[in-house]
Amino acid sequence: MKTINTLCENLLNDDGTTTFTLWSPSAKAVNVNIYKDSFGEKENSYKLEKDSSNFWKVTINKNLKNKFYDFEVTNSKTIIAQDPYAVAVGVNGIRAMVCDLKDTNPEGFENDKYVSLKRENDAIIMETSIADATNDKSIDIPEKYRGKFLGMAQKEYIDYVKKLGVTHIQIMPFFDFGSIDESKNDGMQYNWGYDPVNYFSLEGSYSTNPFDGNTRIKEFKELVNTLHRNNIGIIMDVVFNHTYSLGDFCFQKIEPDYFFRKTNSSYSNGSGCGNEVASEKEMVREYIIKCVCYWTKEYHIDGFRFDLMGCIDIETMNLISRELKKINPNIILYGEGWHALQCGLENKLLALKENVKQLEKIGVFSDDIRDSIKGHVFYNDSMGFVNGGNKMENDIAFSVVGAIRHYQVDYSNYSYSSNGPWNDNACKIINYVSCHDNYTLWDKLNIVYDENIKKSSKLKKINKKKLLLAQNRLSAAIVFTSQGIPFFLQGEEILRSKEMYDGDKFIGYAENSYNLSKEINSIKYNLNEEKKKMLNYYKGLIAVRKKFNQFKLITENEINKSIAFYKLNEKIVLYTIDDLIVIYNANIRSKKLNLGKILENKIIGKNLEVYVYDDKASDVPLKILKGTKCFELKIPMVSCTVIKIS
Repeated sequence: MKTINTLCENLLNDDGTTTFTLWSPSAKAVNVNIYKDSFGEKENSYKLEKDSSNFWKVTINKNLKNKFYDFEVTNSKTIIAQDPYAVAVGVNGIRAMVCDLKDTNPEGFENDKYVSLKRENDAIIMETSIADATNDKSIDIPEKYRGKFLGMAQKEYIDYVKKLGVTHIQIMPFFDFGSIDESKNDGMQYNWGYDPVNYFSLEGSYSTNPFDGNTRIKEFKELVNTLHRNNIGIIMDVVFNHTYSLGDFCFQKIEPDYFFRKTNSSYSNGSGCGNEVASEKEMVREYIIKCVCYWTKEYHIDGFRFDLMGCIDIETMNLISRELKKINPNIILYGEGWHALQCGLENKLLALKENVKQLEKIGVFSDDIRDSIKGHVFYNDSMGFVNGGNKMENDIAFSVVGAIRHYQVDYSNYSYSSNGPWNDNACKIINYVSCHDNYTLWDKLNIVYDENIKKSSKLKKINKKKLLLAQNRLSAAIVFTSQGIPFFLQGEEILRSKEMYDGDKFIGYAENSYNLSKEINSIKYNLNEEKKKMLNYYKGLIAVRKKFNQFKLITENEINKSIAFYKLNEKIVLYTIDDLIVIYNANIRSKKLNLGKILENKIIGKNLEVYVYDDKASDVPLKILKGTKCFELKIPMVSCTVIKIS
């Protein structure tokens, strides 16, 4: 039998013994306490011995399978600490559990395979959380699995995702986090989970039995197995920029102040959450690398999204990439290329958007495209290209080419990213307009409209719902037709809203719903006609993107050779990608464009296959037109048009 408690040294014992290992240079003594369960009395205690490399070790010559343990560490005082490398834990992650990981494998899991793509930017990523995906009663699954790992493994949810066409699901934190009391497991609590407690362990509130360390592992593996059988990859949202608390974090108890950055005598707070992980330190770096490697090997994770990646140093991120690519060459890596506040390291050393060219096969989210499309994320009256912004055509062109230098983009008139084109590879940019942070796309469009309606007589003349639906479609279309990797928040495709009420009175939209009710956060699957049409539009966009590799260029040379802009004014962006014509019209009225004149000899005598037009998108032509010298096409208000010249 192979039992495992830690990933430091002496990982697995074939003879049924268990080796406990703990790194702590400053400790004067270390004991391991053994318990029958995750909250009962201590059964035994064993002394660890320190070696020359500051590891404390002991091998117990008895079978401790499914026993619980913690460490008793003596410095100036004696404290109880969790095992930083615990792969199985009991309720609320207070005690670790010795487990045989083979026993946690569902049938066939040893043959489970990572999802592979021909190229990285074939990926189409949808973000969700375990709780949001299946908590609402509008999805028909067994009640005991609602909001759990096994809820997402149900056929009803899998069928929804498959029909939508995404290749990967990015799941918000499912490592063991601290903001939910797992002992209650009453279905009433809610939190996004960006507050790590045990990095190597799974969150118990997403399992059907948080008291048993094996259960959460088995059930999560069943989810992975089910997703992979349906050719859907899983991307893990990880938080290595801060911990839930500073003083209670196990590493802080074991080796005080090693895990966190300090400026003079104060703790740095680049995360904005009270502490900042010192990723550049040798054992912290090793800890992070071993952690992601463990998740990749043991759970067959297909990718990682790094929360506030701009707090992590470049060297650590590149080492992560190298090690993970050895395990799975197709693994997808990206993160937020910013920090919340100033970090304890200089910006030039950090994995920020501005330093993406130094990152090895690691992408970053594009706040450029997010804010250029629909207005600045932090200002309610800020308008983007699709919802009233003026002279933003060049900004959209910047994002269309994936923030890579293009000869037709005017960087002297682009101010969002002050240094101009910051990217060097289209596989390293994640394009999006909404994620779990801030308002949903539908709510943001409503807010911007309401903030600006009193200033615009033109807006008052058009039906609000019709306009916002068109803005939602055009927002999505720009994301799915730009160079890079498209990403969207689940529910965006069905007009997801986080409306808040006081009784029956509407009081606004939730911008930061991290600890609000499940009712506000859950995905609602009961669809009216408007939502069904939007869902079909997203399905069509995804199918179109999959059909045409022109949307999946990679290098600066390919992009400059293939993409040509013909119109960047009057709230219209018109460009070609080889034999594709793409038109974004942000005007609140339809426009007639003489494509025969604009595109000269490109279309004369050719068939024009229309794949995206007005409120429809399909990988089968919606209609076929004949190109002439004077060919004129009516472009609907606030819309995207995609045409193939054949």
